[in-house]
Formats: sequence, C-alpha cells, structure tokens
Amino acid sequence: MLKADDKVEIDILDRLPTPFGLVRSGVAPDHPETKDCIGAIDGTHIPCMVYNIDQTPYRNRHGFLSQNVLAACTFDLKFIYVLAGWEGSANDARVLKDAMSRPYGLPLPQNKFYLVDCGYPNRLQFLAPYRGQSYHLSEFGPTNNRQ
Repeated sequence: MLKADDKVEIDILDRLPTPFGLVRSGVAPDHPETKDCIGAIDGTHIPCMVYNIDQTPYRNRHGFLSQNVLAACTFDLKFIYVLAGWEGSANDARVLKDAMSRPYGLPLPQNKFYLVDCGYPNRLQFLAPYRGQSYHLSEFGPTNNRQ
C-alpha cells in the first residue's frame, strides 16, 4: 500500500493508436459529411488445408487454397464483425451479401455507412472508391502526418 506522503503519478497510455489519416470521431474532421462513417470493411484470404476432392472452390485467383474472411472494424481498431469460412474463390461482394443476410449478421445502423474497397459494391451504407482511381497513399504516411 502507498503511504500518505508517497507521490503518485498516472500516465494514460493509448493501447490502440489511430492509424495515420484517421481520427476516432470519423474519417476526416475537415469533411463533416463523413461523420456518419462507422468503420471499414475488408476481406482477406487465410491459407487453409482441404481434402483433394473439395479443393476446387477453395483455390483463389492467385492459385493457392484459402478461405475468404470478411472483417468489419471501427476506427478504434476494434472488430465488430467477422465472417469466416467462405471458399477462396468467392468474391468479396458475395461474402458481404451473405454477411448482410444472416440473422445476427453485419450491423447496419440507419443513416450510417462503412468504407469498403473496390471489391465491394458502392451502394447505400457502403462507400467504395471509384474504380481505377489512383490514391496517393504516401500522403497519409508517418512522414506527412498533418496533426
């Protein structure tokens, strides 16, 4: 136990730092129209082992066996939804459609939206970049951080 005359200091550490270019209250504070953005969705391929007879649907476009996993997270880097198990040949839009159709699937609050990459549809509640648009990722790196 501490004695009454001991000096106590408290440091608050942020375990989950915000990635460069993002802020906790939204995507960009200078763009008020993005205040309704609640997170980001992306897919990833996880290598897997499958019986020979079942391998064809699990072979992805790069030629290796995988599962397509969809994940949604907030800008605090907290996962709010994960859907695993889709074959590697399934495209992102198909996996998203399945996630939306499940009884306890992807949360879709009214008047809010997710950021998605161009593998997903650009529709209500999902904002995807224009196809073929070149974004300058170097502008968002640590050397050019505008805080």
